[in-house]
Amino acid sequence: MQIRRAQVKDIPAIMKLLSQVLEIHASIRPDIFIQGTTKYTVEELTTIINDDQKAVFVAVDEDDQVLGYAFTQLQEQPFSTNMVQFKSLFIDDLCVDSTQRSQGVGRTLLDYVKA
Repeated sequence: MQIRRAQVKDIPAIMKLLSQVLEIHASIRPDIFIQGTTKYTVEELTTIINDDQKAVFVAVDEDDQVLGYAFTQLQEQPFSTNMVQFKSLFIDDLCVDSTQRSQGVGRTLLDYVKA
């Protein structure tokens, strides 16, 4: 398994994973989430993948097939009267394909992002 930045070619696989996440949410809270949709459109995902402030990482197998993703966002705290200036990396979303769960993919993605 390898972790790398997501590329435009990964969008179909990422959209499939986004759909898996949404279906879980919709099954639990159908009053809030709409089945058959995803968090992002292809166009929005293309913009996110190309934004260095919102890096998306994918775990891929030896055939470069996407096993999971981690959406991140770089956040900068400006100096204020009560806080020093600092940067942090926020994990916005993490998903592992339903067929790959419990095999260490999520842990590997999390460890990569933390490093």
